[in-house]
Amino acid sequence: MSSGDSGKHVDFKLVSTYVPMMLLLGRALFLTLFFQATLLMGQDNTGLLVVLCVVCYFDAYTFKHDVLNKACGFLLPAAFYLYTNTHAAVSHKAYNKDKDIYCSATYIIVVYWAVDLVWAASSSIQIASLCWNLRVHLRIQTVACVWSLTLTTHVMLRCYKTPGFWEVLLRVVLYYVSCMFYFFTSVFLVGVDRNTHQFTVMHVCLHILFVEPYVLLASALISVCVYSKLYWEYFAAHPTHDTRNLDTERHSPLPTTAGKTPHEDSLLSELRAAQAHSA
Repeated sequence: MSSGDSGKHVDFKLVSTYVPMMLLLGRALFLTLFFQATLLMGQDNTGLLVVLCVVCYFDAYTFKHDVLNKACGFLLPAAFYLYTNTHAAVSHKAYNKDKDIYCSATYIIVVYWAVDLVWAASSSIQIASLCWNLRVHLRIQTVACVWSLTLTTHVMLRCYKTPGFWEVLLRVVLYYVSCMFYFFTSVFLVGVDRNTHQFTVMHVCLHILFVEPYVLLASALISVCVYSKLYWEYFAAHPTHDTRNLDTERHSPLPTTAGKTPHEDSLLSELRAAQAHSA
């Protein structure tokens, strides 16, 4: 099953289940490497923004019919993260003359960490609710708007200490892998609209690209525990069948009459008598 076959049974043993995710992850890594190489060459930020917009547009147009790519936001989250952590950092240093005072202000630090904690905690609660089939009576569109506002606040308050190359690469990989795990949790959900679930994928995982490393670590640990529990229970309830047993069942003769009602036995006898008469 491909990720475009929404609402159907997922066979985790098929390679085709993971092909769309591998392609998306490969494109995101290529975009990250291209962006970092362009920065080393000292290219103009405006031109770089145009290139990112063009690449993201054609990428989204090419893979617009793939449900998993659409749920992850295509390459837009990675592009936004890359550009924000570079261009905004330069702008902040250039235009904020009181940068040191601004970043050391107690109320700024408190609000900034509170925003990160609330953002990561709310996303982790959304993921953890899958374990116990909890239903939060909130419109997901409202929650997405709140998370978008949280992202804006985070970007405005941050002092923009530019992350290193390996941190950028790790965050991008972790974001798309987390999106994949959350996307396939639709297999375990009962009575949940799949379109709504797919809509939440990007919003639930977006904090991975932005929150502080310590907050990210706590959120990642919670997510690993939740996903481990869900997938363990799923594979425990759906054990792998032995192909030899399946072949035996497929080529076995007519089932025995043990446990059948007298009416079923009489019908089977009449069928055999009819077959013998016709022969």
